[in-house]
Amino acid sequence: MIYNMLDIVDEMIIGGGMAFTFDKVLNKTDIGASLYDEEGAEIVKDIMKKAEEKNVKIHLPTDYVCADKFAADANTKVRTQDEGIEEGWMGLDIGPKTVESNSEVIKRSNTVFWNGP
Repeated sequence: MIYNMLDIVDEMIIGGGMAFTFDKVLNKTDIGASLYDEEGAEIVKDIMKKAEEKNVKIHLPTDYVCADKFAADANTKVRTQDEGIEEGWMGLDIGPKTVESNSEVIKRSNTVFWNGP
């Protein structure tokens, strides 16, 4: 789906669980117990290559809201892409800095949301 959408968009925001696979593949970021799609990881570089060829700007999170478990009573914290997510913690979604930067992208473009933040 992402690969095909690159033919029709100028910019794409990748968030939610997909972002952790992209971040691990592209930036070697530690993602702890976050979602990771091994099959999807195999095509991340192809997606990025096509995006570059099509002049599509891909926006990935720069920070994440993390938790020590997936539950209402979980301990939470924000971690940056540079810090990574340590073992025993999982990224849940984008963090506040990414929310702010994604807001700017959304304000300046026609936007389609698909299974993301």
